[in-house]
Amino acid sequence: MKVKLQVVERINLLSILPREGNFIDLKVVRELREDLSFMDEEHSRLQFKYPWKCPKCGFVTQVVSAQLSYVQCPDCGSGMENTGQITWNGELAEIVDIEFSNRGFTIVSEVLEKLNSEKKLQEIHFNLYETFCVAKEEKSTEEK
Repeated sequence: MKVKLQVVERINLLSILPREGNFIDLKVVRELREDLSFMDEEHSRLQFKYPWKCPKCGFVTQVVSAQLSYVQCPDCGSGMENTGQITWNGELAEIVDIEFSNRGFTIVSEVLEKLNSEKKLQEIHFNLYETFCVAKEEKSTEEK
């Protein structure tokens, strides 16, 4: 089943996919990670940047790699910290169709339903929850 996803939804989905499970589910999750990830061309086009902040003076800079181990503050010389955030050029972002197997769709639904039942669902998950859980509920109601 194809699901239309925005850049932010792909990033959010990548962050909640399970890291543990049985062999078959982990294989499905690995394929999902590959499908949701951004290829080099897309990465360059979207101009992903990672904010780093100096804990001493508050200076913020954007760098093109989240993998750097050290960024030095140009103002005070202290080591800067990766904020864990990501930005991109939203004007160039496209909604893409991602193919989900039945099991892949179910895995995502189960993760979102678990977050919901534990009251850990966040506003950033809202559209994903509607897409994977509310749509699933509506589909099963129609089938009855």
